[in-house]
Amino acid sequence: MLRTQNDPEYIKTLAKFVDGKIQSLAKNNPRLSISQLALLTAINLADEIHSADSQAHPRGAKKR
Repeated sequence: MLRTQNDPEYIKTLAKFVDGKIQSLAKNNPRLSISQLALLTAINLADEIHSADSQAHPRGAKKR
């Protein structure tokens, strides 16, 4: 069981989102283990976050 300060429904929403990402990768990569799928999902999500952050805050942009 996970313990968090966040709303349980929000956590369920996040879990479904991550599960969807894992299932999508599993469909396209049936030979990967669940551990490999989880790691690949984590890397893909980190890439999405990093890319979004880079677009929102380009390097060289002047800070206020």
